[in-house]
Amino acid sequence: MDYLLKESVREHLVSDVPIGIWVSGGIDSSTILHYASEAASTRLKTFSITFNGRSFDESRYIAEVSNRYDTDHSEFDLNEDVDLRNAVEQFAYYSDEPCADAGALPVWFLAQMSRREVTVALSGEGADELFGGYITYLADRYARWFRRVPASIRAAGLDLLRHWPVSDEKISFEYKLKRFFQGSFMHPDEAHVFWNGTFSEEEKVKLFLKSENRPLRELLGLITGGSELERHLRFDLQYYLPDDILCKVDRMSMAHALEVRPPFLDHRICEFALSLPPELKIRGSKSKFILRELMKDKLPPAIVRRSKVG
Repeated sequence: MDYLLKESVREHLVSDVPIGIWVSGGIDSSTILHYASEAASTRLKTFSITFNGRSFDESRYIAEVSNRYDTDHSEFDLNEDVDLRNAVEQFAYYSDEPCADAGALPVWFLAQMSRREVTVALSGEGADELFGGYITYLADRYARWFRRVPASIRAAGLDLLRHWPVSDEKISFEYKLKRFFQGSFMHPDEAHVFWNGTFSEEEKVKLFLKSENRPLRELLGLITGGSELERHLRFDLQYYLPDDILCKVDRMSMAHALEVRPPFLDHRICEFALSLPPELKIRGSKSKFILRELMKDKLPPAIVRRSKVG
């Protein structure tokens, strides 16, 4: 895997135009930066979005990894002074279709900032789907045990949780716990999709939205063979990654004439990841186990140990 990542990043760095690295402070983008620093002959340019003062701000980790590799670093702080209204109108136009992923906004500003200095950027997309990085995979696992608790007890617990004030933190513990209880009443395939959503079934009714989860269940039903984790990983790799993550990055970056390359999605790395047993992806409560083991002596410990934020 070390060799595959080294080769993929080296090949993705080949460019006759200025190139940079998108850095979030997580293990995925930091891994790309590590191998890029080994392959590059000049000082690397890195770019990040920050949310100073917010619970989900990753500035500390971004600073740690950019300082570690002595990059020429640029940041854009997404705060209340930013003209979000104009940005929303712009990214809606360039999306070409409805996009309900609020993560498109930071990508819009990240691409806009990057394009002032580079024409190509490397990113860490794909690692979560290949190596089991989303907390939804842990929720799937824990729910198998939690569903053994009588439904009446779970329902009573959910009623109590509804009195817990809503937090404005990103993916707060309050949000995760309420979502987990709600998903425990669903079929495992339906719950896997539900973990990634925003609205509860009750909220959808209040918003006059008709909830129809059958098509997603039918898609998951077409993916057979392997463990539950392997099926859900393949589902996210085939649908969530291209239809949401990559679509979002592609539309927002190309709106600024910026090419974004994800080295994790090199076909050799994909083939390698798909051949791995589930226990090398999630072990206990540790996600992306094999990637963390590979990078534990290469990246700062705080980067390797930290959980995924979004």
